[in-house]
Amino acid sequence: MNCWEYKRCGKEHHDPEADAPAVCAAATDERFDRINHGTNGGRVCWLIRQIRAERKKKSIAITHCCRCDFFRLVEKQEGLHFFVSM
Repeated sequence: MNCWEYKRCGKEHHDPEADAPAVCAAATDERFDRINHGTNGGRVCWLIRQIRAERKKKSIAITHCCRCDFFRLVEKQEGLHFFVSM
């Protein structure tokens, strides 16, 4: 299960007819495909968030993501093979 499936945010695709926001980078960033057994960045969304913030010269607290139910689910499912960061 990827983050957009778990969170049901609807950001995995863009529907121009809907009021939904643009596509999430986790759904489209192919560099992270299959990491933590996800599609694109779907199971490393916290890493995508961190990279995007760094590009914008912003700092974010990754601890926010560490408290996320989805983060903890992936951590539990992946066990010793859990990929957290670069």
